[in-house]
Amino acid sequence: MSLRTIALLLATALSQSLPAQEAASPTIRSVNIGTDGYRCKAAPEKEQGTTSTQICPGAGGYKLLLLGTDSRASVTLLAPDGRRYPLSFWDVVTPRYSAVEGKVEWRVRMQDETATPVALIVKLDVNEDPSSAAMTRYLVIAKITAEATCVVEKLKASDTTTDQARAAADASADKPCLPSPQSR
Repeated sequence: MSLRTIALLLATALSQSLPAQEAASPTIRSVNIGTDGYRCKAAPEKEQGTTSTQICPGAGGYKLLLLGTDSRASVTLLAPDGRRYPLSFWDVVTPRYSAVEGKVEWRVRMQDETATPVALIVKLDVNEDPSSAAMTRYLVIAKITAEATCVVEKLKASDTTTDQARAAADASADKPCLPSPQSR
């Protein structure tokens, strides 16, 4: 067998084994889900202390509860096993007027055909100056791990690209939870 034939056989064998290796190694992808009235519905029961609770589809068996009270917004993650993970935006991110806007971005680890959420990016519009109608958009990043599900970063959208927010979300597993002002 010639050296060229051996090289061709080796190259063919390697190229055929790559898809199997890629399928075996997990990758992180985005699943974007809208928070509009078409996708989200009024929850049968309101969360305690809220004036409105909407339930929205999520990723990997999770659901998203959009919470509202006193013109402020927050999110609670509802795990497939029924556990609730309140992200408490009004305590951790801002006590001011706020609203969840547009789509939420679930960062999911793909292993074979299974999507496991590892982080969530939420666009939150905040009125930081009550004497003005101007809103500042933040990208709120929450990690989803076996140890903790919590807000780990609040990035000003005007200073952050989508890729930077995704990179921060993908690296969020080892970040500490942001404290609420009461615990500072």
